Order: sequence, then C-alpha cells, then structure tokens
Amino acid sequence: MPTIKDVAREAGVSIATENYYQHAYRATLAWLAMQPEQRPTAIVALTDLMAMGVMNAAADAGLRVGPDLSVVGFDDIPITGYLRRPLTEIGEQVVTMLIEVH
Repeated sequence: MPTIKDVAREAGVSIATENYYQHAYRATLAWLAMQPEQRPTAIVALTDLMAMGVMNAAADAGLRVGPDLSVVGFDDIPITGYLRRPLTEIGEQVVTMLIEVH
C-alpha cells in the first residue's frame, strides 16, 4: 500500500516532514521560489508552529496569506489565537463568492 509520501510524490507535491518552524520556513521559501505556475497556492502544515513558518516565509517572499497563499495548521497552540481572523465573516464571504460563481 502506498504511503502519503508516495502519493504526494506521484502527484508532484512536496512534503516537509520536519516538525519545526525553521524547516517549514525554508521549505516554503524554496517552494515559493519556483516558477509561478509550479509553486503551491496552498500549504497544509502539520502544526501551527510550522504554519507560522509558512506564513512568515510567504510574507518575506512578498505574498499575502489568504489572497496569494492559503495556509492551514493543526494543533491549536495558544499563540495562534493572535493570528486568527473572524471565522464567521470569512465563512460568509466564502459562501457569497461561491453563490456568485455558481
């Protein structure tokens, strides 16, 4: 049975397995240095700390999290409370956009 890494590699998706801010930061800078048509438009980080590394790398690369790059982190560490946006407002905007597209 193929592993997640096998499936990701086959799909052309890179996975950073180190669970550290610095590794996520460096990997993101490398991904964002790719040609625009090849670089990711979304990154799923294994932890919130890694997601912060992704977000800072995106900012350092001149991108905005949200409009230019979607970022998801998991584990809900306390500091992420300072990074969150109003979820209800974002949800309403997403639904409105989907209705307009449909």
